[in-house]
Amino acid sequence: MKKRILLLTLTVLLLCSTIFPAFADSLDNAKESNIQPRWTEISQFNNSFNITSSGRADIKSNMSAFSVDFIMVRTNLQQFKNGSWTTIKTWTGTSEDVICSVAGSWYVQKGYSYRMLSTGTVYINGQQVEQANYTSNIKYY
Repeated sequence: MKKRILLLTLTVLLLCSTIFPAFADSLDNAKESNIQPRWTEISQFNNSFNITSSGRADIKSNMSAFSVDFIMVRTNLQQFKNGSWTTIKTWTGTSEDVICSVAGSWYVQKGYSYRMLSTGTVYINGQQVEQANYTSNIKYY
């Protein structure tokens, strides 16, 4: 009876030592890999959002695509007030090229949280073929 328990314990330990290191190794490799969204037509969608010490919110959104006819980028600056997010300023850019950029600045009120939402859409032959969305980290001013 004791031999069976010992044999069962050793078997379980052996199985655990072979399974878990491989699992941990795959998690470590996933952390190191550069995981990015997979798009078909969009090649890049880069966004930046900052609020200066004087309260100027600066936004920038750039989208590039492969062979598309039209790109539209819409960026919203939102304020968290009375328990919900409200858009206080919108910038929209369009392009019949493969690159579209939007940039702008807006002075915000002190004492609130802010974020940037961007949506980039690409079209071929007048039909929407792909869309990417971005929500920034929340900034308090």
